[in-house]
Amino acid sequence: MGLLRDKTRSPRIAPLTQDTKLTVLKETACQTPANATHWSRSSMAKAAGISPSSVGRILRGAFASVAELEKAIDDYLLQHNASAKPNNWTKTAAHILENERCALNKLDAIEAGSQASDSEC
Repeated sequence: MGLLRDKTRSPRIAPLTQDTKLTVLKETACQTPANATHWSRSSMAKAAGISPSSVGRILRGAFASVAELEKAIDDYLLQHNASAKPNNWTKTAAHILENERCALNKLDAIEAGSQASDSEC
């Protein structure tokens, strides 16, 4: 009879803290690892000091509730905006729009089957 009513136990591994989740999300969104173009589960796990499966759960959005996800987003935005710097544009709007027009013209030429030359812009 005792086997049917086992005592409730705490999880063997403590749940991830909100700070750990935010760190993983922030690092994934804002930085890339050295000598790589993106984070893998294993590289992020090593950097954050957690398991690759924990990284996967965080990136899949394994939050306990919508309120927990909203809090994580709000916390991230507060932390990110606390040290935000204004963007310092180095080109004029006209120059940026001219380059965009040129790129779109080249794309149209490629899609039409003609070779766009680099000297057009």
